[in-house]
Amino acid sequence: MPIRLLLRFRSKQNVELKNDLVHALVFSLFPKEISEKLHGEKEKPFSIKAYGNSEGQVWFRLCLLRDELFPPLVSRYYLSKEAYALGNSELKPIVPGGIREEEAISYEELLNLEPKESYSVDFIKPTVFRKGRWDYPLPDPQTIFRSLYRKWVSFHPFPIKEEDLLYGVYSNAYILAHKIRVETVELSFGKLRGFVGNVIFGVEDRELSKLVHALLKFGEFSGVGKKCTMGMGVIKLCYEIP
Repeated sequence: MPIRLLLRFRSKQNVELKNDLVHALVFSLFPKEISEKLHGEKEKPFSIKAYGNSEGQVWFRLCLLRDELFPPLVSRYYLSKEAYALGNSELKPIVPGGIREEEAISYEELLNLEPKESYSVDFIKPTVFRKGRWDYPLPDPQTIFRSLYRKWVSFHPFPIKEEDLLYGVYSNAYILAHKIRVETVELSFGKLRGFVGNVIFGVEDRELSKLVHALLKFGEFSGVGKKCTMGMGVIKLCYEIP
């Protein structure tokens, strides 16, 4: 079950918030045996939605794509006596009340969302895909839904095969309008350029639209494209077309 959490910590130091450091912190939120297993997974079962600090507190929005990760994370957060490291800073959990569940939805509920004729999607953080040797910072429908499909099937079965979905997207899904720009993200290994902005997708086939709705809503939890565990590829599905 995808779930979005808000986690809060106290810090007595000035905290340096960088994508790479936050990525490393997430692994330390789990017990060692689980963290080591997560490192070895090709498709990581979490994404980072946002983070920030104010008035001696540091907060993170984290999405988990497997519900069995929730209990060990909560247990370690509340019971561990050790501080967490974020670069050179120490973070201490806020007990009680430092974790809040903001949204959760089952895969079955996602598949039962009502189909719509169009979907407005805000790409909040830079989104980029890998195509062969190159990074691809454009909202191509097939590329977007291939990315979401592969993330989904890593954690739960999907009703149709990838090739059938992509053929349906190619035949029935299209971009109605967009307003995007390219932004650059600096990471420890270099820079990545991705697009941000709004894209409106139209879908002609009702059954396909139901699956598109499921994937886009899932994308609010999983992220889209590369480096979603570092805060990239954050999207928001808008139900009012601008």
